[in-house]
Amino acid sequence: MYYPPPLQCPRIPVWVGGTWPGSRPFTRAARWDGVVPMRLDGPWEVTDTAAVAERMSTLRTSAAPFDLAVPGESDGEDDARHERHAEHARAGATWWVEAVHPWRDDLPAGLPWPSAARDRIDAGP
Repeated sequence: MYYPPPLQCPRIPVWVGGTWPGSRPFTRAARWDGVVPMRLDGPWEVTDTAAVAERMSTLRTSAAPFDLAVPGESDGEDDARHERHAEHARAGATWWVEAVHPWRDDLPAGLPWPSAARDRIDAGP
């Protein structure tokens, strides 16, 4: 037993990451609480989200809630991002994971990286 014990019962949720369109990580994820897919060959698209949601629906044997956390980059000043996020949600995403990293070229120029990242986070989803 670990102390302090988690508030969630029976345990904290476990999300499994994997490179799409692989198979083993997604088979493993189906036994847990969620999946965090990623691509090595380009940006994450709505069609990817739909494909992962479909794959997970065929692999899951439990009716328990399951999260699909999709990666992406969106401009905090572009209101069109809301529709993009909604498209992913309609395709099966339950979370949007905004990639906030120092090599993004759309974060405010001239700010130190932590401040630029904080500005994007503060802009919200």
